[in-house]
Amino acid sequence: MKEKVLFIAPSQFSIGELHNAIYLSRQLESNGRTCHFLTSQNHLDYALNSGVKATPLRKKTMQTVAVKEVVQSFDPDAIIIADYHNLDLESPLIDLDFVLSLGLPTATIDSLCFGTESKVLKNRLFEENLLKRTRSTSKAEAFLRKIPETMKVIRTCPINDPSVKNERIQPVTLYKRPFNMELIKKEEVRQRFGCHSKTDKLIMVSKAAWANLFVKMRLMETKLYMDRKYSYEHFIQQLIECYLGVREVPSKVVIVGIAPENSLIQHASESKIKFVGMSFLNIKEYEDLLFSCDLFITDNVTSCSMAKALFGYVPVLSLVNTKVNTGDGGNLLFPEIWESQEGRDAILQKWTKVLPKGIYPFLTFPNGWVDELQPLLANNPFMEAIEISEIFNIRETGEKIYNLLYCEKTKKIVNEKQEKYINLIINTPDANDMMEFILDKKMKERLSK
Repeated sequence: MKEKVLFIAPSQFSIGELHNAIYLSRQLESNGRTCHFLTSQNHLDYALNSGVKATPLRKKTMQTVAVKEVVQSFDPDAIIIADYHNLDLESPLIDLDFVLSLGLPTATIDSLCFGTESKVLKNRLFEENLLKRTRSTSKAEAFLRKIPETMKVIRTCPINDPSVKNERIQPVTLYKRPFNMELIKKEEVRQRFGCHSKTDKLIMVSKAAWANLFVKMRLMETKLYMDRKYSYEHFIQQLIECYLGVREVPSKVVIVGIAPENSLIQHASESKIKFVGMSFLNIKEYEDLLFSCDLFITDNVTSCSMAKALFGYVPVLSLVNTKVNTGDGGNLLFPEIWESQEGRDAILQKWTKVLPKGIYPFLTFPNGWVDELQPLLANNPFMEAIEISEIFNIRETGEKIYNLLYCEKTKKIVNEKQEKYINLIINTPDANDMMEFILDKKMKERLSK
């Protein structure tokens, strides 16, 4: 009889870890295994709509009863935590020591390469709070425990480097093949979001799950937190307008995914630029939209959606800041070779008004994590398959976006890089190989009896 696997995805905010676990479960179930999910109440509907069986975790820390009940009723052969870092980055919904005490083979997904050593993760957005010891100090840093030696470590690809493996670490591909969407279906989706001509362009802009929540927490310190013009969503929209203004776009450009409808910048009906709201979508609906886009942009280099878009041959662009910082006097420090840009300067003036010292280097906003992500990203072929640009270099980023949308030579080069990376990842061990890896110790014990 095939094994049963319990996935525990405890995050209340980030959905990418649950998404990845669902894709692993689909591979397992296609091979006759049975899977069940224990996830936060916030993401229960998402899990159920994806087709998996799931039980909710209450909003209570260090739970043991919910885990015990599911283990007793489902009787799994193995448990997989998705992902390990969420146990310490958020208030832990489950008690890891209790899970390990159950005596079942237990592995964890370590998608960001954080878990093999204990470390302190700092959130740069709250750095001032840490110095001042304000109420938000607890958000400024988190101590991540080292993954217990008894747990196998799973590194999901994409984004991890598939060559990094040993007797304890196993890379595993989320996708067995690239995504190919039917042209008719793609056109239906594009028309639904306002792209009625074949020359129209559809861009999805995605923010890290933490961005809105953490920025709103910082804005609570000012009297402007209720003003949408000072929201992070508004700043991002203004930056997108600046990028698209570097060169005149020859067609309509629809931007989706930034904010709810009531937070969008409104343009005149004759404008070529249009922001469109996006309600919460289930996995299939989101995939249809994602693979119908001409470009995917994010402020999070570890974005699960960016990696997935790549597998659907959608050009992707990660916006980072490694060049602009806040000086001791609160003034912004730019590279001398960058040209001044009136729109950018106006945005940053408002940004720093509500988020003092809120401009700092980041690879994933708002955390920063420039140094922390180096074990994941250094010499990683994923970085060769994506486009990266400085978020505050309007000229460079605007040119790059224009070329990704309209330059056939650029799109051909991007497609070739994606093809190379996809071929690398689909030849990485799959979820069924992962299960053999996790159960290895258990199998050896059975054979020795």
